[in-house]
Amino acid sequence: MLADNTYRATVNILQRLKIRDVIKADMMEMYEYIVKDGERVEDLAFRYYGWTGYHWIILLANDIYDPYRDWPMSGEDLVAFLRGQYSTPTQDGLIYTYQTVHHYEDANGIGIDYDTYVSLPANERKRVTLYDYWLEANETKRRIRLIDKKYLSLLEEELIRLMKENPLR
Repeated sequence: MLADNTYRATVNILQRLKIRDVIKADMMEMYEYIVKDGERVEDLAFRYYGWTGYHWIILLANDIYDPYRDWPMSGEDLVAFLRGQYSTPTQDGLIYTYQTVHHYEDANGIGIDYDTYVSLPANERKRVTLYDYWLEANETKRRIRLIDKKYLSLLEEELIRLMKENPLR
């Protein structure tokens, strides 16, 4: 409400597009894909769907809303990220990540505290460094799903419908 007691229509900046779970559940033909080192979503969209403009389908199908943070980094970009995050005037950030423990795990990969860690035999425990943690997090992002090409028109129609129902003002 404005100062003069009138209302003004605004755009809901918190609203995001999402492929309805029902549509994703019905799409039995989603294919698992491993993103290659340095591969961009636009490159994959072009190779798989024939047009870079379909990158949004890949992002939405995998619930990726921030391609800069949620898409896997190349090995080179990961190193640059770690150096940027952890470097100090006296310490190289990459070396720091190799030397610093992020957490401890038991033989089953379950997080444990330090006291439990030191009480276990060496073959039943693991020290996970910052580097290991970030590398695993990045590698996990490589496993995505691609929606079969035959669903492109359905997805485009859904996007058009959503845009008509919620027009930008």
